[in-house]
Amino acid sequence: MDQYQHFTLQNERENIEDSTGRAVWALGYVCSLKDILPRQMIYEAEQILENTLNHLETIYSTRSMAFIIKGLYYQNNPVFKPLLYLLAMRLYDMYRQEKKSDWMWFEHQFSYGNSLLPEAMLCAFHSTQVEAFKIVALESFDFLLSKTFFNEKIKVIPNISWLYPERINDIPHGGEQPIDVAYTIMALEKFYYILPDEKYRNYAIHAFNWFLGDNFLHQMIYNPCTGGCHDGLEATNVNLNQGAESTLSYLMSRFAIERMIHRKVHMIPQTEVQKKLREIQDHSIRITISTKQVY
Repeated sequence: MDQYQHFTLQNERENIEDSTGRAVWALGYVCSLKDILPRQMIYEAEQILENTLNHLETIYSTRSMAFIIKGLYYQNNPVFKPLLYLLAMRLYDMYRQEKKSDWMWFEHQFSYGNSLLPEAMLCAFHSTQVEAFKIVALESFDFLLSKTFFNEKIKVIPNISWLYPERINDIPHGGEQPIDVAYTIMALEKFYYILPDEKYRNYAIHAFNWFLGDNFLHQMIYNPCTGGCHDGLEATNVNLNQGAESTLSYLMSRFAIERMIHRKVHMIPQTEVQKKLREIQDHSIRITISTKQVY
């Protein structure tokens, strides 16, 4: 949109469906907080979602559909369940089309935001109880985790080069972004919530440690002096920029870790990540973490 609030030709050239998907995810999550947010805010979010219903059926972009599924899952409105099922079936068909004995994925490559896809399928299963969605979620997520965790460290697919089956074990150094680590942690939390398996919590802790220096450069990505988060790992250095996306990615990851640590599924022992979280609180910025607020 230009300075005169007119849509530009860029909307016709670029894929902006991801932005639509993220908006639906945000709106759906807002609707899920009706017990703590003002009624007017919830009403407006629900109205926007209802006004977009027909348009959402026309979206085929892989990650856009995953974002939308997550948003509809959080809103939990029976009116939108047929749309959620429709989009989940599209992802299901994509998976069946691409799946091979050594490649259990929705596309012919790993690119960005990969963890979104199995998470969306698990959300679809939880909403519809279609067992096939659960099977795809488990198969694809286990496959992704096997290609992005090494020696209890996460190495996300870099933005400098997508990963194809023919070089699946050759992930280049550099181009690791906080948002992809955050997507992984949020997906792991969802799996841990719906299918309470300790391995998902353990994976999430290892992934969160990426922010705290447990990465291939052994450098802190979270900046305790500013409360911000650096923009990622390059081949030989940390990207020192501290953008909003990266900082939000850190905070969303930390919320997820806190919820998993304090979840009363079993008695959870003391972990290294708890110690590191306290160290950050004790001698850095003043930050209070809960599931609702950050100061």
